[in-house]
Amino acid sequence: MIDIKSWDVYLVTDTFLSRGRSDLEIIEAAISGGISAVQLREKHLASKDFYLKGIEIRELLIEHNVPLIVNDRIDLALALNAEGIHLGQSDLPLKVARQILGPDKIIGWSVNELSQINDETASLVDYFAISPVFFTSTKKDIAAPWGLEGVAKARSNTNKPLVGIGGLGLKTLWNPPLSLPTPWVTLLLLLEL
Repeated sequence: MIDIKSWDVYLVTDTFLSRGRSDLEIIEAAISGGISAVQLREKHLASKDFYLKGIEIRELLIEHNVPLIVNDRIDLALALNAEGIHLGQSDLPLKVARQILGPDKIIGWSVNELSQINDETASLVDYFAISPVFFTSTKKDIAAPWGLEGVAKARSNTNKPLVGIGGLGLKTLWNPPLSLPTPWVTLLLLLEL
């Protein structure tokens, strides 16, 4: 299995947030910048279109030894031979996902509150996505932001890697630079400038 703790930056694709750039263009730039993993997240694509886009992206990522994580769609994760899947609270149960994928595939899980990190099925995941860290306009129907205090509490409740989602950008992360708990993986759903 891939060592997730070595990841630094984790890119999430979303055609509607790409400002007219293709996913391949964005991913190529991210690879040049040292991206650690890519999550293919296309909530609005039909299965066939998602699959065809995934094939192109998968080929590019294999060339550069960058893992592919598929959002929500375990069928497409298997069809694309992705390294893993990212699931939300309303997606396939973790136990079922682990049974289907086996022990060698990565499972990431979005959590909205601290109690979910301590859920009995949480032992089946390889990383947690803390969502949202800060307020974001890019996702609808989200929980209250965790803030850095919430992220620190999450860090103290698990030794699994944490991925941050929501409101990450120049204003929240680099002005001034934040001291984040480790191990920490930064997720760029959309760099909010």
